[in-house]
Parts: sequence; C-alpha cells; structure tokens
Amino acid sequence: MLPEVYTDTVACTYNVDGKCKGMLTSERLHILQKAFDKAKCSGLHGHITPPLISFASELEGLIARKDISTSKHTNKKSKDSFSRILPSHITTAFQKWALVTKEKMASPLDYDPNFPHYWSEHPRDIVFGANTNAFSSRFSGFSICHPIYHENTMLLATRHAIYSAAVNTEETATSMLLPSWNRIMTTNPYASLCHKYPHVCKFLGTIPSNQLQYAKVPFWNNIQIPFSKHTWELKIIAIWNTKGRVCLNAHNKDWLKEIAKEIPEAKWEIQNIHNHPYQTALGFGQHSGLKYFNKLPNDHPQTPGGSDKTSTLISTDQPHNCIIDKAPQNSSSQNLIRKVQDWRDWTYTDGSLQKNEVRQDTGSGVYHPHLNVSHYVNPKDMGITNTISRAELAAIAAAVIHGYSHIAKDSLTSLHQIKKQLSHPNLHRHHIQGDVLQSIAKTIHQSPSPIHFFKVKSHASIIGNEHADALAKKSATTYADIADTSIRTAGPERNPFYNIHWLAKEDIENHTQTHTHATNMAHPPPPRLWYLPNHRDGLQAHMHLLHKLGNAKTEANYHAYYQTLIKDGTANGATSNACLTSSNVSFKTKCII
Repeated sequence: MLPEVYTDTVACTYNVDGKCKGMLTSERLHILQKAFDKAKCSGLHGHITPPLISFASELEGLIARKDISTSKHTNKKSKDSFSRILPSHITTAFQKWALVTKEKMASPLDYDPNFPHYWSEHPRDIVFGANTNAFSSRFSGFSICHPIYHENTMLLATRHAIYSAAVNTEETATSMLLPSWNRIMTTNPYASLCHKYPHVCKFLGTIPSNQLQYAKVPFWNNIQIPFSKHTWELKIIAIWNTKGRVCLNAHNKDWLKEIAKEIPEAKWEIQNIHNHPYQTALGFGQHSGLKYFNKLPNDHPQTPGGSDKTSTLISTDQPHNCIIDKAPQNSSSQNLIRKVQDWRDWTYTDGSLQKNEVRQDTGSGVYHPHLNVSHYVNPKDMGITNTISRAELAAIAAAVIHGYSHIAKDSLTSLHQIKKQLSHPNLHRHHIQGDVLQSIAKTIHQSPSPIHFFKVKSHASIIGNEHADALAKKSATTYADIADTSIRTAGPERNPFYNIHWLAKEDIENHTQTHTHATNMAHPPPPRLWYLPNHRDGLQAHMHLLHKLGNAKTEANYHAYYQTLIKDGTANGATSNACLTSSNVSFKTKCII
C-alpha cells in the first residue's frame, strides 16, 4: 500500500549556514509577525539589549531558546509539555465567561493571540510583546495558567496564585489547568497545597484522559513527530479572592454553567458552586515567604518606559464593570469585623435531648443558610445509646451523608471523637457510639473532596447554629413524623455490642450436678459459662490451673529432678522458675533445667 500523501504550507527558518533550525505553521508565523510589529510600534524594541537586527533573526533566536529550555528537562512528560497546547475552544470559553484577559507561563510560539497580555519565561521574548517572568509580580485580574508539566514548576505556580489571591485587594481569579497523574491526586504536590487552602482554591472540573485532545502543534524542528497517547487527566482549578468571585457572579451568575456548555468533554462540579463569596482570610501571616511576596508589584503589562501604569491596566485589562453590592453600614457597625466571611456556605449541625417523666428523646438537625435547606434527623438510639452524644454525632453523620463539605459544630467532644476515630480506630472498637463514628469515618475516606469541620460557640446568637438547635429540638419531640434522614443502627435492637466476643470458661462442677439430674431429659441444658474478667490476668489464672509445669510427661527425667528440688527445698513449689534464682543451685544445674 502506498503511503498517504498530503501537502501543507509551513515556514522554515534557516541560519547563516543554510541549515534549517525549525518550522512553523503559516498561522503562527503571521501571529508572531503581527506581535513583533505591534511591540515595535509601542516602543518596546528600543530597550532591548543587544539591539535586535531583524524579525528573521529574532525568530531563529526564539526557536533556539525553546530548544534550550526543553533540553534542561530529562523527564519525557516535561519535555513534551512544551508542545502540549490547550485547544482554542477552552481558552475562548474562559475568555468569554470567566473574563480572562491574561495568559500566564506561555510562549510566543504557543500563546493565544486573543488574550491582550501573556507572560513568557525569557526576557528576550519582549520583542514579540510578551511580559516576562510571571513570578516577578503578583497575579491580578483574571488569568489562565497552563504551565509545563514539571512538578516544581506547577507547585510554584499554584503557590504564587494562592498568595496573590490572599494579598491582592483588587479582583483576582486564576484558572489553573494542571495534569493529574492518577485519579486520587495523592502524588501531585500542587493538589495537597490546594486542599490546604480550600477557601481560595476550588476544583471546578476534570477533563478525562480519553476526552482530552490537545491543539495541533504550530512549531517543530526538522520533522513533525506525533506525541504518544497521554494517560493523565487535566484538572481545572479556580484560585480566587472574594472580589474576584463576586465579580464573576456579578457579570453572569451562570458563568460556570456557560463554560460547561462550551467545554462538554469535562466533568464539572457545578452543584458544589455557590454564589456567595468564599473567605480569604486564612491566616497567611504564619508563612515567612508572604513578607517577601507583599513586596512584589501587581502584574501590570509592560510599558515602553519599563514602568507599570495602572491606567493602562484599567483601560485594556478590565473590559467588564463589576458592581459589587455592599450592605449599608450604620454608625454602630462600622467598627465591627466579621470573623468568617463565608458563614452562609457552612452547614450547621446540632443535637438535642428532651427529658420527660417516662423517657428521654433525642433528635438532630442540619441547616445550610445559603441554600436554605433544613434536615430533621432521627438518631435511632435506644438504651445506653440514648444520649446527647448520639444526637450530636448523628447530626454530623447526616451532614456528610448529604454531601456537605464545610460543617460547623458547637460540640468539641464530638469533633474530638471523630478525630480519634480517624487516627486511632482500634481505640473505638467498643465505643458505645461506634457505629455512627465508623459511618462518619467511612464517608470521609470515600469523599472525592476534603470535608472540613469547624468549632463554633454554642448559644452565642450564631444564626446558623441557633437554627440547627431549633431543628434538633423539634426533631427530638416529633422526629417520627418529620424526620427525613435516619442513621443506620449497629445491630439488632440497636445494641452497639452485638458483634463483640468474650472469652468464657465452663462451670464444670455445677454442670456435672445439673447433668446428673437431667439425664432423663431429651435436651439437657448446656453448661453454664463464666466470663473471664479480662484477657490477661483472668486468662492466665485459668490456664495455670489446667496446665501447670510438670503435669505433662511425668515419666521424664526433668519431672523427677524437679520434684526432687521441691522436696529438698531448693525450689519454690509455688513458682516454677524459682530454682533459677536460687543460690543453692549451681550454674551448671540451671543450664540443664
């Protein structure tokens, strides 16, 4: 069979010796030519050292710098990632609905020309209109970042975006697109960093490996070699501050749903996104690197004079006017500072115990202020499990069952019990509320996203907690009629110890007498069992009565010799190994014994 023949129009760059240094598509060549002319007209070429000669020479240098950067990496994933380019429909969707105007950690060879500004690694790339060194300034505004697949580079980019969101006072939202080598994400350093700051980082969605299609590479060396099939997923992470999130919602409250329509191959977590802004005050002061980070300027675009001009950023980088509604303040509340900005996105739980003349009833309640959702919970307790502790744990269990990730509780004891169940489950094997604790721990381990617990003050006029307390009290009296959530019980008759086994010994003496009187019975009663008080001393005493030293093989010489030692007083008959410490027994004899 003849090979398939195809034709294509490409641009080839040659050095002074006539050797081909690289090839580009005609589209990329036109993009670079346009960016080169625009940078020249804006005066950026006047400060280049050494001075540039021509567009062709700079193009050859650009390809050479790309080869040098690639050769610094030994890992094949890192090398290939220089040519892993996001498809245009993904960048277009973020530009349209997420207000993205900046592309971080790109290159003149692969950046999207639809973005007004982009950041490259090498300072010489300024001749093509690039801003250089994305880490030299704080991320601000709305950006997209798809770095090379190098672990340290991805970790630094994620940390830089988190610090930027924490420090900036202006709208900041960075959309990170990072690979995940496995679905659990336990081997990705950036994932643990995002989980550490859940109020700033949000996993929006995942593009599965079988659905991920990179864009066609617009540049190559002598021959265009196709890449091997990738096996990783692509995580879409939003790192933002409160103003950035509110600005996106003010522009279009359904912005994430619109992005999902534009990128149908991704699996989105739309149900976990709420319009209320997240808290950004995460105690960053404990990080020593933040003091240095505060000194970095904002990432305003390059200007001909080398300085940043805020007016340029406002006119070109903020095409949308974000109107943030603020609650009116009166003179009595101007000096008050809210400790938790996103309290409406927390889920509040509480338990209640109501005593009457006959019995005591328990109930639990779960309340989410932002969604305005209430749950009445039936703890299903009985006997020794009918306690307030059961009601408190049942409320938490109901919250995690319903998929809430930020749970507030006024019972510190319950939170400590959950922590102990997660860290030392063997210590809770015989816990009275062990079934509820095991259910909570199992749900936490199986949850795709981390679950966070918060301690709040009880009866301190906290709206969410007071509402949950009212639900719990109502559930304690009428849960049979209104409960929408029930907690699974441990065993029959709600006995928490139904599956616990204990050692016991037969009462041989009484059983012999009983058996003598019941010889004529068709089914004589089974022997009575006496439970051993514990697994150590009780078991040792029982075994010592039946298996004393010397009872086995009485015809052996060791037994006769031992009996002789007992009779002459050399050995203590109450303790079998007393002869080993006796001074009357020679060392040679001790070795024989």
